[in-house]
Amino acid sequence: MLHEYIASCNIREKVALSLIFKKKIKIINIRNFSQLPGIKDFEIDLLCFVDKLTDGTIVKINENGTKLLFFPGILKNQKFEYKIKSFRSISYYIEFFFYVSLFLLKKSEIKLTGIRSSNVDTSLELILYMTIPLLRKLGFDNMRFKVYTLFFFSYVQY
Repeated sequence: MLHEYIASCNIREKVALSLIFKKKIKIINIRNFSQLPGIKDFEIDLLCFVDKLTDGTIVKINENGTKLLFFPGILKNQKFEYKIKSFRSISYYIEFFFYVSLFLLKKSEIKLTGIRSSNVDTSLELILYMTIPLLRKLGFDNMRFKVYTLFFFSYVQY
């Protein structure tokens, strides 16, 4: 069964839920009436991150970038490295990893390289000093992070 969504709000969360519940999704009219319609570069980069995190994921984007078909694969328990290519901070990807890693049974270790901070994302320090200890107290101690930052980026326009 294919779940269809209209508009581009919360693509990251929709993809995470699709992975967790193994449901195919279709998102249409992605920024259809914007000056720059279609899926953004950081969302494409997130989908590449998902591809690295899973086996068998299929992503189809139309030529305008206004329609996305996502067929979820199986989450892998592994060590891997990923270099972020967009101007979103590392925390954008770590938050996504939190969503899906809570359903992994074995230890997973990721090494992310990218921008440390931006004005549109949660700060890396908040995640490292608040979110991770809270998750560990709740029993989710199967996560290991190595964060390599490139530089600070103080202004991002979308």
